[in-house]
Amino acid sequence: MTDMNKKTTKSNTKQPGGRQLSLIICCALSVLCLACAGRAHAAKFEIIALPDTENYVDPIRNAWVMTNQTQWIVDQRATENIVFVSQLGDLLHYAPATEIVPAKAMFDILDGGLPDAVVPYSVSKGNHDGSSQFNDNFGYARYKDYSWYGDGDNTTDDSYDVNNHYQIFSAEGYEFLHINLQKDPNAATLVWAQGVVDANLGKPTIISTHDYLDLSANRSGAGDDIWNGLVKDNPQVFMTLCAHKHNTDSSSVHLLSDNSAGKPVLQILADFEDYRGPTGETDSGYLSRVIFDPDAKTISVKTFSPTYTAVPFLTDSGHQYSHPAEFLTQVNGVASRPIGVVPEPATAGFQAWQITHFGNPPTPEAGPGLDPDFDGMANLLEYALGKNPHVSDQPAGNIEAGVITFTKGAAVTDDVTYTIVESDDLGVTDPWEAVTPDVNDANEISYSLPLDGDALFVRLKVALEE
Repeated sequence: MTDMNKKTTKSNTKQPGGRQLSLIICCALSVLCLACAGRAHAAKFEIIALPDTENYVDPIRNAWVMTNQTQWIVDQRATENIVFVSQLGDLLHYAPATEIVPAKAMFDILDGGLPDAVVPYSVSKGNHDGSSQFNDNFGYARYKDYSWYGDGDNTTDDSYDVNNHYQIFSAEGYEFLHINLQKDPNAATLVWAQGVVDANLGKPTIISTHDYLDLSANRSGAGDDIWNGLVKDNPQVFMTLCAHKHNTDSSSVHLLSDNSAGKPVLQILADFEDYRGPTGETDSGYLSRVIFDPDAKTISVKTFSPTYTAVPFLTDSGHQYSHPAEFLTQVNGVASRPIGVVPEPATAGFQAWQITHFGNPPTPEAGPGLDPDFDGMANLLEYALGKNPHVSDQPAGNIEAGVITFTKGAAVTDDVTYTIVESDDLGVTDPWEAVTPDVNDANEISYSLPLDGDALFVRLKVALEE
């Protein structure tokens, strides 16, 4: 641990008997270095959510965006450790006979002409995908020979009735179950999906469907049916993905709901078909990158475009966010959840103060040793003394009748320690030494200044508890 003294403010006050007292107020930060020696590194991996492409095939001139999206996935598969791609419905729009050509080409890139696909994937059936062209090209026959394909409902080689599928894929030692459901699945479909879960107990499970959340991050009617009929009572289901709802500025929301086991389920909506970029473009090509980081124990979402290089990432809190997660040992055959979001840690003390004054998540200037209002008091000292970090509000303490008093911030919890130290020469030959305060309670810390000697420097140190 290292103590680092930050910005100081010095004020001179004449005391009885003519002695000059120099008061130095500074902030001492405790810095903790975390060593990871001997700890096995767990690689990050990604799942890509591809929302509605209907406005990329209609008008057809935007179809290049679709192939660029999947080409980027193939090109970055190894670098970004992309393990699965989930298309979220409305692949087509109103002219399926024409639109099926670029739509098929989009996923032919993921197939790669190999015995197995370059990246495992699924395509969900949206309300615009009810054509024979869609069924012929994205039904059972497309997937049946892939090693990662499980099965579909009502599967025969020539069936047009296969609207729901499941896949099993691996990533960093985990085996995942993914189920993609048609828009508005009926009770029979949910019974089929439950059977798939029952046959794959212990596999962390993701449900993809077209319609599940609305833009206010509330479940739709179809979403409630899926939640109540499939998600809520199956602990291994830790995430849902959907699209369908969209507008011109923000079509990325998410919802955390506790399942019947008390575990949060991360429910994500992303749909950029109608998104208008800074110059009004409708072919922005944004997709969602769902990033799993076992080492950091987080699941994060980033909104990214492989094609709109002027603004490749949307970084506001609606389009980019992260949640703490658990990555436990997987035990197949047991109805448990080895992966999933965990409740956010309670926010209190200095962290809550940072959020209050600098937003959630806090802006970079919220650091404990920074001084955004340039008043000589770093943020941690502002917190400890109940000051406003955006207003120059010295002095930090008051001297009256030879007593120096610092008032503690009302919002301060037990996460800060206060110490008054003194030296005759700023610690050059006389080391700083802690003194015994007259008062050190929940409201203030004070010290009676000695009047003997020629000079005395006094400072307040505050430190975050580990």
